[in-house]
Amino acid sequence: MKECCGSGNRFVYACSGGADVGEIADRVARKLVKLGFAKPSCLAGVGGHVSGFIASAKSDVESITRRNNMMKKCQIFYPLVFLLLIQIGCSAQKTDEQSVIKTEKQSSASDTSSRSEKDVKSDSLLVTFIELGSVKCIPCKMMQPIMEEIEKEYAGQVKVVFHDVWTEEGQPYARKYGIRVIPTQIFLDKDGNEYFRHEGFFPKEELVEVLKKQGVK
Repeated sequence: MKECCGSGNRFVYACSGGADVGEIADRVARKLVKLGFAKPSCLAGVGGHVSGFIASAKSDVESITRRNNMMKKCQIFYPLVFLLLIQIGCSAQKTDEQSVIKTEKQSSASDTSSRSEKDVKSDSLLVTFIELGSVKCIPCKMMQPIMEEIEKEYAGQVKVVFHDVWTEEGQPYARKYGIRVIPTQIFLDKDGNEYFRHEGFFPKEELVEVLKKQGVK
C-alpha cells in the first residue's frame, strides 16, 4: 500500500453533499483516515479560500502527481476502496427523520451567530470547547448533538463555542486557530491556553476524556 500511496502527508477529499452518496463518501473517507492511509480535508474549504485548507492542498499537489504515476502499477488500492464502499453502503441504515429535523434545528440556531469567547469566563469554568466547522458539512452536523449534550451535562464547568468558518463572521477564527480541516475541536484550559486539538468527527466518549484532563467531572 505504501508503494501505491507514497509517504508523507496525504489528504482525502470526500463528497460533502447532503444526499446518501455524500454520507457514504464521508464514511469511506473516515475509514481510510482511521486505517492510516490519509488525513481528512475539505474541498469546499479550498473553494471557499480558507487559508488552512489551501495551504494543506498546495503541500499535497506534488505528492498527488507522484502517487498517480505509482498507482498505475498498483492493483490493490482500488479494490480496497471498492470493498469499503460495498461494506459501508450495505451496512448504512436510513437516518431517523426526527433526528435529522432536530439536528437541522440545532444547526440553524448555531448559524445565527458565533458564540463569543468573551462570554466564557466563570469562576467554575475549567474548559472552553471550541468547535470550528459548518452547519452544512456532514461530520459537523454529527457533532451538533454532542456539543449540545456536553453543554448541558457539564454546565458551569465547560463552555461550548461554535464558529461556522464558512461564513464571514466565522472565517477569522479559521485563520486565528490555523485549522486545516473541519470540523476541528480546540480545547482551552481555565487560563485560555490551548491544551488539546482534534480534527474530524470526535466521538463523545473520547471527547469527555479530554475534558477530564482538566478536572471536569
